[in-house]
Amino acid sequence: MKILSKLTAVALFAGYGILMTGCVKDQAKIPLNSAAIAEQGCTPQNQMSAGGTSNSASSPYNVHISYLKKEGNNYVWIWEVKNTKPGNGENGTVPDLLKWGIDLGDCIGLEDIVQASYSKDNKSWTDFSPSFEADQSANCSTNKYLSFDLGTTGSQTSYYKLVITKNVTHTDTEALYTSAAGCGLFITCGFGCDSSPKSAVKLNTACDFSILAKTGISTTGTTSITGDIGVSPIAATAITGFGLVMDPSNQFSITPIVIGKVYAADYSDPTPAKMTKAISDMETAFTTANGLTSPSPTVGLLVSGKTLQPGIYKYSTDLSISDAGVTLNGGPNDQWIFQIAGDLTVNNNAVINLTGGAQAKNIFWVVSGQAVLGTNVDFKGTILSKTLISLNSGTKVTGKLYAQTAVTLISNTVTPTPCAK
Repeated sequence: MKILSKLTAVALFAGYGILMTGCVKDQAKIPLNSAAIAEQGCTPQNQMSAGGTSNSASSPYNVHISYLKKEGNNYVWIWEVKNTKPGNGENGTVPDLLKWGIDLGDCIGLEDIVQASYSKDNKSWTDFSPSFEADQSANCSTNKYLSFDLGTTGSQTSYYKLVITKNVTHTDTEALYTSAAGCGLFITCGFGCDSSPKSAVKLNTACDFSILAKTGISTTGTTSITGDIGVSPIAATAITGFGLVMDPSNQFSITPIVIGKVYAADYSDPTPAKMTKAISDMETAFTTANGLTSPSPTVGLLVSGKTLQPGIYKYSTDLSISDAGVTLNGGPNDQWIFQIAGDLTVNNNAVINLTGGAQAKNIFWVVSGQAVLGTNVDFKGTILSKTLISLNSGTKVTGKLYAQTAVTLISNTVTPTPCAK
């Protein structure tokens, strides 16, 4: 995130400055119910003049966060902007703000924004498609900012809203304003990063599915799957043994053995695009996970009957886990990544044990060959397979199954985990 290291670095045009309030500490403006975002995390900024010194009389623009709240599964941010000295730029007055933009930083992207809008009264909102824009004059910054194209008129307050999918922290952030007199930089309250550790492997939209495959998903016997499943680019005829019933929308099917929806590339829009993106994200996750080199991998370790600490385990050929299973011991944010150049074979009755708070969502089995789980296996983690994933009778999986060819099931139980962040 582009943060100005010193307030004196703020570019202000002669004769007046900007009021940078940072994150609002006026708790009357922040919802205080249980759904509110309580922690602000921004430094209140003093009013500033051209020299960066405190001077309330020369600080016409007031920019601050006035609303932060979780609404449903999303997070709503609203900024208020007001020109406190409106005029033509003479005698201490300031022209109307034409537009302004904020640096989104490293942890928020356009894909995380579900709504962007602005308002002149905080009641009637105009939506716009968010985009990055650079200072056209290049006089103030060469960085790109998320642009709000509504400015201010006179002393009227304007409002700017972003609805995002991520619960992130709040931090001092660089922003750019433009008026008839020029442009300038200032610091306001913007997006930080979630303070919790990040996963090295991002599933993105693939995370919406418990099972994904490119050439088919088949089952026999009594199978139970929680979560959505889908295939692409193959058509729904490659999903066999499920007794699919098409929804009236023709966008998905249902079946008694899937607690969720079933998608295929030949269903009605928007399903084809949804499946193409999910498969692409699955393939990207495989490539990313298979290419990780930090921390330094442990190479060729025989794991059966052993307890493994978090880390990357790399195999130049196959990996076989005997009926003695393997134990993964670590904390709730630790990760285990198994990079297997050949096949993964898990023998009958093997158990992947988790101790010390280890979580299945943080385990990735990256298999360049095929993954075959024997009978009555208790398996944990996400399998990212370059080819086939095959489960034998009675095996249960706590995790996700992503195959770049097919997934075959025989009386299995699949329970998905949340995606690692």
